[in-house]
Amino acid sequence: MLVQPATEKIPVSPTVAVLGTAVSPAKHQTAIDHSELTLCSPRPRGTSSIFGSIQPAPGESPQAWSTRIVGRYLASSTAPASDTLTLHLPLSNWAYYSELQTELAKHFPNESDRPQILLTLRNSHSQPEKSIGILGGLGPLADASLIKQIEAEFNFGKAPTHSVEIKLDSNPHPPRNFLAALHLWALDYLHDIWNFVSQPGVDEFVLASNTAHIRLGLFNLFSRNRMFDGVSYVSNQLRQSSPAPARILVLGTTSAYEHELYPKALRNLGMNVATPTENEQPRVQEAIDLIKSGQIEVGQQKLSTVIRELANPPVSHVLLACTELPLALNTSTVHQALGYEAQVVDTSAIFAKYIAERLRL
Repeated sequence: MLVQPATEKIPVSPTVAVLGTAVSPAKHQTAIDHSELTLCSPRPRGTSSIFGSIQPAPGESPQAWSTRIVGRYLASSTAPASDTLTLHLPLSNWAYYSELQTELAKHFPNESDRPQILLTLRNSHSQPEKSIGILGGLGPLADASLIKQIEAEFNFGKAPTHSVEIKLDSNPHPPRNFLAALHLWALDYLHDIWNFVSQPGVDEFVLASNTAHIRLGLFNLFSRNRMFDGVSYVSNQLRQSSPAPARILVLGTTSAYEHELYPKALRNLGMNVATPTENEQPRVQEAIDLIKSGQIEVGQQKLSTVIRELANPPVSHVLLACTELPLALNTSTVHQALGYEAQVVDTSAIFAKYIAERLRL
């Protein structure tokens, strides 16, 4: 078990998908090697449905490129939410995507105001021997952080022993409530998901968003039974951990809370679970929303207050059951809030390690 130490549609291709969290990108902040990029894929390297080509210029760093792309939105009257960006990068140049999501969050705090991003990362021009995709968008910053964590586990810069590919569909425009789900554009969103996860040749699809597991059955149907069940995987790892958890505090979104996503899975395995009260949960969701908008420190402060109030009776484990939570919380901050030590379980890190292991097979 990993415990924290502190509209262009994707064409058919062999891939694996994940629904979508932080490692320093400093060592990767180099300009794109265009010769490598050309070898990696026959498709265009970077396009925008609004601006056309957005390929990084020779010698352009991830930060400079991201600033330039976001600057186009700021100078344009066209809403970024109406744009679809298609990026094809060498695996070692993952930081371009990460920097872009960070820059977008700075200027467009509301996730639904950001563009959809279709990302392909490859380490070879050869047909991928192992391909994993990420179905994200429920938390674009969490999507970027997940890529960083996968890199830390897999080491994208290491000389490859076989050809691998990661595909990501980060679409931040899902219907977020019942009324929104009744609009016709919600059908477009579902079609986008179906288009992505129904691709043939995919080894496995992973829902890296915990809350998205509420719809695991539907996504599994779309993918023809190739969807990774992250909630069951994490729950079983907790059951097998030593020492056995005495009492697990579960923190996540209000949707996951209402569906008892992790509590049901953990209790079915005989574990003792604690959750926020109905009065406390809205404050957890408020903190998550702040983190999503880039206000990570403010979100951390609110979460620390809630954790402090939930510290008694004592808990042995704190399960970060939302991919945004590890952006603001680590072992140190959780221990400080609790007033004692407990194991901090980072679901995003568990998903990242799983994906890296699948890439190695």
